[in-house]
Amino acid sequence: MRLKATVYNPVGLHRIVQTLDKFGPICVMSFSTDSIRFISHDERAGSIRAWVKAQPSAFLSNYRIQSRLEGCEIPLTLRLEFLLPITKIAQNATDVKISLKRSENQNREGRLCRLVQNISVVAVSQATMPAIRDPIAVNSPHVFIFLPSMNSLKPVADRLRQIGKYMYISANMAGELKLIVANDVAESDYELEDVRKFATVRITTEDFVNFMNSYQLVPDNVICSITDNEQLAFYLYINNDIHHQADPSVVRSSAIDQTVMTCFVPVCQEY
Repeated sequence: MRLKATVYNPVGLHRIVQTLDKFGPICVMSFSTDSIRFISHDERAGSIRAWVKAQPSAFLSNYRIQSRLEGCEIPLTLRLEFLLPITKIAQNATDVKISLKRSENQNREGRLCRLVQNISVVAVSQATMPAIRDPIAVNSPHVFIFLPSMNSLKPVADRLRQIGKYMYISANMAGELKLIVANDVAESDYELEDVRKFATVRITTEDFVNFMNSYQLVPDNVICSITDNEQLAFYLYINNDIHHQADPSVVRSSAIDQTVMTCFVPVCQEY
């Protein structure tokens, strides 16, 4: 396996890593000729799962990859706690390159202008990848609507978390949304329009707040998909071009390299 590239959009890359770090400690990064996938992969039950799919040109230039796996894929597992400080430093660098090498001792070269950062990764077996590569819906959604601005919902989520541990998200196909948190002493709701027939799921307020940290990705649109009492999914459509100056050396398939993040928030059943 061989991988080399220049990171010309370190800000966009850092925001992806920063967002996934809120969902769990483990990430699968899968490189192929036509896409880069970031998968928040935690085998524990009840954790938020997220899949980010982007074109390589959203973050990288001079992209070179070789692999004997199907689809010329290089799937790697890593810990986000080690990747996050590296992408943070990269935001202030003038030239950032990445490459895949066999394990060696971590080192820093002596010149002040150059810093080498190593991070340990583990190759994911080809037999394992199909089970984690793409999200699988439980059933067809009963409701799917556009969310309002995540910047406006983020403070609402923070307030709701202070009231109780669990909340209900309800919506209908008329574009109406309702968020409710109840505890022994108070009930609070945030309603966008009149209440009609809703599909509803129950989740923890902590998970909702963690998902709302995705606001830093500055998505163009966010779709909320609800399967009544079974599944809650969000689809974020992100334009990474806002984080960097255009690089004329990058071959682009379209005027905008749109990145899509799919996020499944665990539903808490009532007994």
